[in-house]
Parts: sequence; C-alpha cells; structure tokens
Amino acid sequence: MQRKIDEYFSAHTGRFPVLCAGKPVFDRHGKPVLEERPPTVAGLALFLGFADRSSLYEYMGRAEFADTVKKAVTRMEAYAESALLVKDKPTGSIFWLKNHGWTAEERTAVTLAPPPDEEEMRRIMAERMDDPGADPADAAD
Repeated sequence: MQRKIDEYFSAHTGRFPVLCAGKPVFDRHGKPVLEERPPTVAGLALFLGFADRSSLYEYMGRAEFADTVKKAVTRMEAYAESALLVKDKPTGSIFWLKNHGWTAEERTAVTLAPPPDEEEMRRIMAERMDDPGADPADAAD
C-alpha cells in the first residue's frame, strides 16, 4: 500500500504540462502551460482502488494500515497548509483544513470602564444642564 501511495503523491505533487491530444500545450511565448495536481483524499482512494474516501478512512481502523493511511492524509494536510502561504486565494485550503480538524478563531478583548459613581453622575448632569446641546460622550471624558 505504501508503494502505491508514494506513486500517487509523485504524480500529484508539483506542476505538470497541460496536454491536449497527448501533446503539451504552449502559451503565446512558447512556454509550456503547467497545471497543479494537488493530492486529495478522494483521488488517493480512487487510485488505490477504493469506491470512495470513506473506505480509505476505514483502513485507518486496521492496525496494519493505520499509520500508512494517517501519514498519507497528513501529507495532504501539509500540502493544504503550505498552500495557505503561497496561494493568492487560499479559500480552498482553509475549507480543507477546517474539515480536517483545524479551527480558525477570532478573539476580541473588550475592556469596559466601570460606570460613573453617583458624584461623577451629578457632575455630568450639571454640565448637561449648563449646555443642553453638548454631546454626553464628551462630558464623560
């Protein structure tokens, strides 16, 4: 199984020439057009002869294949993780990583000032009475 997994990754890592009718396609400058073939769990499952990716995941439950399959999925995770750093649009990588246990959290710290005491409140109200058009936010400063 490991040999087949290695074979899959060698065919799905890097950039490869785009072919049309078995011949490479060139851009207007004469350079070959390249495409990426990212490794995927479904692609690996099909390459290994499974009907779907859930069958591949079931092999993680078998002691003799658990490490092999886990390493393969981790290799795909590493690919998706690195794509976050080098891609212009990392949305697909973010989606893949979130579906494989990664989380993205945004944390905001809020510090609230204690409410004014009774004496401060009287002072603010007195200032408001002197200038009814004043902004209460300015008086609180």
